[in-house]
Amino acid sequence: MTNLAEGGRYVLSFQNPTTLAFRASSSISVDATEKDMKNAVESYYTSTFAAHVDITRKSYDADGKMVEAELADRDVKVKPVVVKRVYEIALTRLITGVSASTIQIAKIDTKANV
Repeated sequence: MTNLAEGGRYVLSFQNPTTLAFRASSSISVDATEKDMKNAVESYYTSTFAAHVDITRKSYDADGKMVEAELADRDVKVKPVVVKRVYEIALTRLITGVSASTIQIAKIDTKANV
């Protein structure tokens, strides 16, 4: 697994399930906060479904254990190394069908596995 501390950025491209057109997010950091992710992807959902999104981020260490206090406890002397982040995107209104036919990931300048 790659240490996300190496940094870098990527872009997500969402394929509209009706028109099949792609729309790219803004640039996203590999250590994006929930707010950062929301800012990067919400324009797709508001323009396609007139819906906002809620984002949940979970971080994991090399053993697959969730890192609970990654940001909350800044006084920890030995911080866990985060190797994986999972973002859940939830629409704030009900839709029928899928919100995207596919989501493609394009690395901009990262060595991380995204």
